[in-house]
Amino acid sequence: MSTFIDTAAGASWHGIVVAGPGGTSTERASLQGRAERAGVDFHSYVPDLSRWFRSVHALVCMGGYNSLTEATSTGTPTVCVPRVRPRTEQRIRAQAFARLGLLRTIDPDELEPVALGREVTAAMRTPRAELEARANAHVGFGGAHRAAEELVALARGRSAARATDRSA
Repeated sequence: MSTFIDTAAGASWHGIVVAGPGGTSTERASLQGRAERAGVDFHSYVPDLSRWFRSVHALVCMGGYNSLTEATSTGTPTVCVPRVRPRTEQRIRAQAFARLGLLRTIDPDELEPVALGREVTAAMRTPRAELEARANAHVGFGGAHRAAEELVALARGRSAARATDRSA
């Protein structure tokens, strides 16, 4: 978040930080002061944060499953800085999404304001419709609809089977 704040301070775009539940109150206060000095909006928490994804020009996040799935499903231009310790699960996910052209990544060991600014600018140049089309081509987001169709088919099959049993 500190690197993002430093990047946003000199950028042509406006930055917003959502700190989330991690870190101590002292760390949050420090980030908030830093954000205020840089002209970056700071929030400790935003309920239903993923609703913002359709309205932001780009998202910078870690590689959590929910964040990346929500961002990808909405075609949100995303720069992912995955957590790599204590596990590499976020890095693996981010790299897989990047190979599909769904987001851009920066390894945390290479994170610095110039590189982050370059990636955010590049992400914002990718049209949402293009990202959404790629996501729909590579990732199945219609699971609830398919599950409902399967349940209806199963219910119809059972009803037909029961009717056959009763007539025998």
